[in-house]
Amino acid sequence: MAGPTLAPIPMTTLHVLPLTAAAATEVSLAGGKGAMLARLLQSGLPVPPGCVITPPALTAYLDAQFAASPLTAETADRILRHDAIPAALQDELRTVLAHIPSSPHGWAVRSSAVAEDSASASFAGIYDSYLNISNDDLWEAIRSC
Repeated sequence: MAGPTLAPIPMTTLHVLPLTAAAATEVSLAGGKGAMLARLLQSGLPVPPGCVITPPALTAYLDAQFAASPLTAETADRILRHDAIPAALQDELRTVLAHIPSSPHGWAVRSSAVAEDSASASFAGIYDSYLNISNDDLWEAIRSC
């Protein structure tokens, strides 16, 4: 059974990648789960359409909010939970989401890492997942992840 045919999505940076983008199959940009979902979708398997927010997006987000160095884990956590998501990143995500068919069940938002679940380590259960997220609650779920 083939997945849905999706319209091409304009690509402007590597901050937000639709699962249909070739770069979304790269673990270094999409993480293991994101890259696998992209590969499955691009192979024609029935995978819900979606996108990934890449590590360079996190760097840009933190750089936009914090100029001092070094950045501590506590400061990063405060920025991510309370400071505004930069407008440029919001615009990129809105552009990608406008080309993804909506689901009656809302969005699934998951945190992940590009180096999780290797042959020598498992990170199962330490990341967050939010299901059935409405468009109105999307930014808060992203910020929480």
